[in-house]
Amino acid sequence: MKKIKLFGGLAIIGMMFLITDCKKKDSSPDNCATLSSNMITAASAYASNQSSANCSAYAQSINSYVNGCSVLTPAEKQTLQNEASSMNCK
Repeated sequence: MKKIKLFGGLAIIGMMFLITDCKKKDSSPDNCATLSSNMITAASAYASNQSSANCSAYAQSINSYVNGCSVLTPAEKQTLQNEASSMNCK
């Protein structure tokens, strides 16, 4: 069940990245793409091994993406922040 929720979250994140495409609003599209790539890598690592370190890395990468990519809508930011805050990294 936990992995299903995680993969659902990954799908939402991937769709948000495809929709926003890091274009005009962001003064540094490369930074947005890098942050997104880092987040997806961290999510994959966490999906493979749900350790505390991978959980923390994934949550941090979500926060970095939200704070560093200005093309996200407020709703997208809220969805991602909810995902990060709902993670129980022990």
